[in-house]
Amino acid sequence: MCDIFYRLMDMLNFKKKIKKITNPQAKLDLKDKILANPYNQWILQDKMITRALFDLIERLSPHHQKVICASGDIILQPISGQFSCIVQTPKYASVILLFPDLVRSLSNVDNSRGLAILAHEFGHIYYQHHKKNISTLDAQIEADSIAFEAGLGHGLIEVLLGYGDLDSQTRVSILTSKILAQQN
Repeated sequence: MCDIFYRLMDMLNFKKKIKKITNPQAKLDLKDKILANPYNQWILQDKMITRALFDLIERLSPHHQKVICASGDIILQPISGQFSCIVQTPKYASVILLFPDLVRSLSNVDNSRGLAILAHEFGHIYYQHHKKNISTLDAQIEADSIAFEAGLGHGLIEVLLGYGDLDSQTRVSILTSKILAQQN
């Protein structure tokens, strides 16, 4: 566990190191920004993961892409565990931890569940939850809206149905009502 902690701290201090090698005037789009980060080079080693990331970014609105891109460095880090979580700091970076189930899901031909989870994590970056004092459920619901707006609401519902807790059921209910309202 200490090894993971020190690796995360190194990643979160990445911005200090990258200033020397990048031009702060250059404006990168979200895809280029993610791939320019040396910690994300593993993504290019798997064509399915690369395709999934590009697909997700294309699904995000230009406004969402711009806000997420401006939020600081984004690191996607494979790690053991289940699905995903995010670690954010106000100054340096957002590290999205991708657990093996999520990496496998992103590598599948039908990667909608994986894309939905990753879109949800981008939602936390978009809404800057690390700077807000809101309940965990409210943060989850707010982050879910990015997945919904990217057309991934059904995939996120499939993931949430695997949990029996009240928060997940609440989120499924909200997403379902949004999907039904959108169809009418």
